[in-house]
Amino acid sequence: MAITSKLESAVSLPFALDAYGNVKKTYDQSKIWADRVHTVIGTLKKERVMIPGFGTDMPGSLFETQTVTEDIIKREVFSAFVNHLEQLTLDSVEVVFDEYNDAITAEITYSLPNQEKLMTTIGVATISGNKLIGEEQI
Repeated sequence: MAITSKLESAVSLPFALDAYGNVKKTYDQSKIWADRVHTVIGTLKKERVMIPGFGTDMPGSLFETQTVTEDIIKREVFSAFVNHLEQLTLDSVEVVFDEYNDAITAEITYSLPNQEKLMTTIGVATISGNKLIGEEQI
């Protein structure tokens, strides 16, 4: 009797229906894990009912200095992997400040349980939103 391994499936994000009205699923393990990473990182702590510790506290970091913001983002990503993505290995967190475009970009590299490495952008925030409506750049 041969043992067959069944691939894990998950709802494909963004949520969609196929032509028959069924929820679209994916069997692509890289996509499944990337969706999980984005779900944890993109959820604010206390946002999930009955799971208040799920997610991160990154949004408040945007009101801090550049160094403090970078430290908070790295700490929150590390904490998310330790507490909610323990099957993955976090390899690096890169936070880039683009002063010309007033943007912060955070990218992470992580390894799947099968040792495949993935890199994804977990967020881009524009920090120039402090002008009043109708105010022009001088």
